[in-house]
Amino acid sequence: MNHAKVTSNLKTVLHPLSPLDRSGVHTSSITVGYVLKLGPLDTSAIDDAAIRLAKRWRLLAGHLEWQSADSTWAVRVPMGEPPSDDELIKFTTSKISIPMDVSVFPPPSADANSVSVISQPALKYFRHSSIPYSLSSFAKQKWPMLSIHITELTNCICIGLSVPHGVFDIFGCGQIIHGLDAELNGRPWNPPQISERNIMKEVLNDLQNSTAEGPESQTSKAALRDVQRDLVPAKLGNFARFGARMAYEHFWQKLETKEVFIEEKMLDDMVQRVKAEVEAKGKGWVSTGDIVVAWLLKAAHLGETDDSTVPVSTAVSLRQPFLERDPKFDEYTHNSLIPCSYPIMSKQEIANKSLVELAIIDRQCINNVRNIPFIRSFVQWVNSVGGALIPGRRQGEDPWIISNQVIGRIDDIDFGVEVYSMWFWNVPLIPDHTVIVNKFRGGYLLQAGLRQSRWVSIKEEAERMNDGEKRMVN
Repeated sequence: MNHAKVTSNLKTVLHPLSPLDRSGVHTSSITVGYVLKLGPLDTSAIDDAAIRLAKRWRLLAGHLEWQSADSTWAVRVPMGEPPSDDELIKFTTSKISIPMDVSVFPPPSADANSVSVISQPALKYFRHSSIPYSLSSFAKQKWPMLSIHITELTNCICIGLSVPHGVFDIFGCGQIIHGLDAELNGRPWNPPQISERNIMKEVLNDLQNSTAEGPESQTSKAALRDVQRDLVPAKLGNFARFGARMAYEHFWQKLETKEVFIEEKMLDDMVQRVKAEVEAKGKGWVSTGDIVVAWLLKAAHLGETDDSTVPVSTAVSLRQPFLERDPKFDEYTHNSLIPCSYPIMSKQEIANKSLVELAIIDRQCINNVRNIPFIRSFVQWVNSVGGALIPGRRQGEDPWIISNQVIGRIDDIDFGVEVYSMWFWNVPLIPDHTVIVNKFRGGYLLQAGLRQSRWVSIKEEAERMNDGEKRMVN
């Protein structure tokens, strides 16, 4: 490895984080993993590119510090040359004389017109065991912001990029990936600016201390009630119920994490048909993400007959509604998500609804919270219950969480070798029935940890689509 040592300069900037960065994500770390075709990968070039990246974007050269005066985290960022005794990044490699299981690779498709289900590889191939995950551990060890781990197997290469989730959401992680791509391939790239301000912290403070202008709409009130139903304060009893449900799904229901890869032509056909019907019904607009989420929810519940209800929560970026307040939100690096929740539905209702109906529900849910009145009410409620929330788990409910990560564009990197698949981990855990949505090779990847019976249902639907049946759109 080529970790250049440079002259120390003590000039630093203390860059504060916001309350959203300690609302639960501060205890976890993100790993984005790529499975590459076995080929002439230049690992030293990746190491050198990451070092150049950290020198250009000084946030990556910083270290976390706890600010006891206002009970928040901040990043101490070196603005001169980084201190000589600090590593700018953590770069590790390994080589293992075993093959990756072939179920990890999507089957070859000549016309990009298929749906396939692929298995998740082990995290150890993408993330070194020494990498911490909580902000307190990063601070205590003065661990670098960016860790890269590369494992070469006999039939593929795995590359993992890990960062603290309490500093970066998927958009910020994507900024790192795009910067690394630029350094690897000689492309132009401008790092986000470093500031002693945190614009999210300032806006949230304003909302917390402000009053609504005029009466709050019934839509906003209903949206908040749905969120309050699905998310609960991070207290001991709620943690216990959450843990018990996770154990039930993993051990009794045999939870498995896999990905559905909907290739480009199959995706385009599905999207065009659904969007045309939404327009014909006069129901506005739905996104590709709305449609693929609707497809997965419906496919997973086909054939289920019990009367359990299905709470569905989805994460929504705050960047868009805050752009009018400050254009710098367009490149805001840190956590910028709030939840929204579907109106409660039963399994049978989900199975019986068309993709059009489910996609409209997803879009309406997002639109109902992407506005200042809802955000103000949500912020004030969260602060009133302690500032941190976890997914609720109640008897007779079967909850899902949707995380559409397309905004991060984490597929947009060229290692010089073909990428077979792409994965996401939230370490130490991702709640069961969490769906991760990303673009990939012109199509979409839907990663999820689901009970075994639901994967059987999804595979059956994928086979029907590959055979030319279009029965899920009605």
